[in-house]
Amino acid sequence: SSQFGSSVLGPSRRHLSSAPPGLPARTRRHRSCGEVLAIMAPQRACRMPPRTRAAALPLLALAALLGAGVRIPLQGLGEAAGLGQAFAMHATRPKNAYMHFAGAKRAEYAEGGAGVTEVAKELGAAWRALGATQREPYEKMAEEDRQRFAKELEEGLVPKERRSKAKKQGKPQREGPKRPISAYVAFVKEMHGKTAKKGQAPTEVMRALGAKWQELAAPKKKKYEKAAAVDRARYEKELAAVEA
Repeated sequence: SSQFGSSVLGPSRRHLSSAPPGLPARTRRHRSCGEVLAIMAPQRACRMPPRTRAAALPLLALAALLGAGVRIPLQGLGEAAGLGQAFAMHATRPKNAYMHFAGAKRAEYAEGGAGVTEVAKELGAAWRALGATQREPYEKMAEEDRQRFAKELEEGLVPKERRSKAKKQGKPQREGPKRPISAYVAFVKEMHGKTAKKGQAPTEVMRALGAKWQELAAPKKKKYEKAAAVDRARYEKELAAVEA
């Protein structure tokens, strides 16, 4: 509020605006800088988590008070105090519908100790198997996220630079045995050829396989669960040999 901005973070806007006309232009600009800091500080603090806000408020107050006579970058003050993340002027990029789906379902698919790559494959297959109606909640979340991102850009935040492909490719690949398959993947491997029709899109095939797996009775799933258990034993044996 305006009271918060004037009593805690320095002089009021009216006071800062009333610079004597005889002052040099640069000094008047510095007063304007302090005025902006006094106005922005409470707004920025309100967007911070409670614990971060408690640590950042004294620094924001100092920035607003000193800003009336000295031009001090707010982000630089934050970095100097180890609060760079709180003062970061980056807009968080929006997630697409699939990313929202994966975030909601990842824990469910990771049960049983499945590897990251395997979980990603299963999530992709499950997403492709969803119909348009089932995707609607995630599409709505993605649209809301895009609107939030656009609003942050309007407020002056900038997107954080993505890591270059060169940096990603420069990361050494982990050596080790092939990850074990899950029961669902064993089912897909066996049924893919029987389910796919000539000219049918891969997404349609995976959607059909996902529906069949959901409808499959528990006794019939045991065959694939056994295959997954055998492959997991193979993986553990190979992993032990590598680590020995």
